[in-house]
Amino acid sequence: MRKVAIVVVTFLVFICGWAFYSKASRRRREASYQTKLLPLRKALPNGMPKSEVARYLDSHGLVYDAARYPGSPNWAYEVKIAEEPGDHLVCAKWTIFAVMDFSADQTLTDVHLGRVGTCL
Repeated sequence: MRKVAIVVVTFLVFICGWAFYSKASRRRREASYQTKLLPLRKALPNGMPKSEVARYLDSHGLVYDAARYPGSPNWAYEVKIAEEPGDHLVCAKWTIFAVMDFSADQTLTDVHLGRVGTCL
């Protein structure tokens, strides 16, 4: 009976340690993403024409893709800033993007983080 209790306690300590480590790692990654996003937010004010945003990205050597999200008729630019591991049970990995959303009149409306995961 005592061996079972030791195994259960060890397992619980392991799970708690893993959860704490995962949460701390996630906070560090989020801080890193926000640090990478901040210069874009400062340099690209809302209302900036899409052509000027493209010129800025090109002049800084940032590779971007044009994307259209489900449910939105408007375009966005995506700049890949990181990849993070998934949980390997359901999701293999997550790609983190700086997303620049544009309105129907092709002006910048928002710069924010976006995530795309490869999941089952």
